[in-house]
Amino acid sequence: MSSRHRRDAGVPLVTARVLIIGGYGNFGGHIARALAADPQLIICDEVTSALDQLVAEGVLKLLNRIQQQLGVAYLFITHDVATVRAIADEVVVMQRGRVVDQGSRSAIFTPPYQDYTGLLFSSEPEMDPDWLDHLLAERAALTS
Repeated sequence: MSSRHRRDAGVPLVTARVLIIGGYGNFGGHIARALAADPQLIICDEVTSALDQLVAEGVLKLLNRIQQQLGVAYLFITHDVATVRAIADEVVVMQRGRVVDQGSRSAIFTPPYQDYTGLLFSSEPEMDPDWLDHLLAERAALTS
């Protein structure tokens, strides 16, 4: 295998017109290198996993703009259900390396769920911006 096709630590793998980028450091540099290769497909491996919610949202918006302007396709590999809900057209759910569910985003996210898909969705934390107000109100009700 040539050094051009070998994946070294922190170096994206370029094969034909496909580029793999991961969620490790300097995302802007990785996406710039990806676009320089004029890929048809960019594989995004956990690109938002180590980012806070606002930065991840910015990355997804950037990728969406790039897709709209250049017509590049993405394959996202992620454990982040919120990211999948936000960006996917088609969804494939895998368990232990095997496909256990697949379909359009609307089909996958509409109950009833396949067993493992339902388990994944139930593990997604619910974000309640008013959680502290609710907690304080509950505590106040207990002490009065």
